[in-house]
Amino acid sequence: MFVLEPLFALLTCLLVYWGIGVYRRHTSEFEPDPDFERWCASEPLLMAFRCRGDAHDLRMLLRQTIAPDEEILNLRGGAPWQYYHYEVVVRSPSESVVTVHLCAAKVQRGEGKACVDAAEVVARLVSDPDLAIEEVWLHGQLHPSDAPSRHRDRVHWIGQDPETLAPMIGQPVWSSSEAA
Repeated sequence: MFVLEPLFALLTCLLVYWGIGVYRRHTSEFEPDPDFERWCASEPLLMAFRCRGDAHDLRMLLRQTIAPDEEILNLRGGAPWQYYHYEVVVRSPSESVVTVHLCAAKVQRGEGKACVDAAEVVARLVSDPDLAIEEVWLHGQLHPSDAPSRHRDRVHWIGQDPETLAPMIGQPVWSSSEAA
C-alpha cells in the first residue's frame, strides 16, 4: 500500500488541478442579462468614423484590428457591459464613413479569448495619420467619463480623437445610410 500512496496523491492533485481549470473555463461570476443580449442582437451602433475622402484603408485596418473573430471587449461603462464579449460587424453607409455595429453579446467565461478593448481599437485608428479621420462617434458606454452608468446609454461622445470627445445626445447624421 505504501508504494501506491504517491501515485494516488499525484492523481488527486492532477484531478483537482484539472477540475479547477474546467470550472473556471465554463463558469462566470455574472448572470446573463437576456434583455441586454436581445438589445445587442438588434445591431445597435457602437462606433462610427468619418474620413476625408475614401475610407477603404480605415475599413481594412479596422477589420485587421478586430480579427480573427470580429469580437471586442469593453472595459469601461457600467454593468453589464464589462461582463461580455461583443461580436461586431463593420459597415460602410457611405464612401467616407465606417460604422461598427454590435451583433451579439456573449458572457465572458473564465479567462476568455484574447479580444481587443474597444478603446484600444479607437486609439489605434485615430493615431494613424494616413487614415485621415475627421470625426469619431462612440457609444456612451465606451468612454471613460465620469457620467453615471444609467446616463451612458443616452449620452454618447463625438470628436476628433479620444482625448477631445464631447458629449452628444443621439447619433450624428453622417453615421446613417439615409444621410449618404
